[in-house]
Amino acid sequence: MLSTPYNAALDYEQYNYSANCRAGTYNESLTIAKSVIDEVNRKSYTNYFITVLLLPTIKPLDDTDNYNTLLALTIQKRGV
Repeated sequence: MLSTPYNAALDYEQYNYSANCRAGTYNESLTIAKSVIDEVNRKSYTNYFITVLLLPTIKPLDDTDNYNTLLALTIQKRGV
C-alpha cells in the first residue's frame, strides 16, 4: 500500500509503500519479513532501486489476531 504521497517536485520518482508480514507466531512473522528483505532490499530492477526498513512487530490484540511485522519499502526511479 502506498504510504506517502508522490512528490512530483523531486528530480527522481520516489514511492513509499508499507508491507504487513502476518503470522501466528512472532518468529514466523519475522521470518516472512526477513524473506522479503532478502528478496528485494538494495536490488535494482529496470531503473528502479528498492530499499526496505524493518519496523517493530505488532503483537496480537486477542485470540483472533496474529503477529504483524511491518516493513517500509522505498522505491526510487532514476530521473526522467
